[in-house]
Amino acid sequence: MPRGERERILQDVAARLREFGELLFAYAFGSFVEDRDAGDVDIAVSVDPGRIEGLDPLDLELALVEVVERLSGLPADVVVLNDAPLGLRMSAINGRLLFSRDEDRRLSFVERTALDAMDTDYLRRQSLKDLLTAGASR
Repeated sequence: MPRGERERILQDVAARLREFGELLFAYAFGSFVEDRDAGDVDIAVSVDPGRIEGLDPLDLELALVEVVERLSGLPADVVVLNDAPLGLRMSAINGRLLFSRDEDRRLSFVERTALDAMDTDYLRRQSLKDLLTAGASR
């Protein structure tokens, strides 16, 4: 897909997601924004904790998937970042910011994610080293 068309799709998706008042910020990440052959569109959103009460995260994800698929013509994956694992949070913040309704909260999220990554870096490296050592001894 040409870069211009991807840009248009991301702008349309950003505008539509902004209409969901419970969303604080959203990122696009993965192959669609990395100019690789895109089989789908990956979107990550943060939900305002003050508005999450009584909200079914699955219903929200499904509604957002429907919006992104309709606008892009591609399958979509939407994840809520509030309780997402570290690897997914890192992938999202290294993607493309679509919009931010609250920069202070977004930057706090980015900082917390980066600190979590630094805190666990040694353990992740050691685990990988242990796996490689165990695999080499077989």
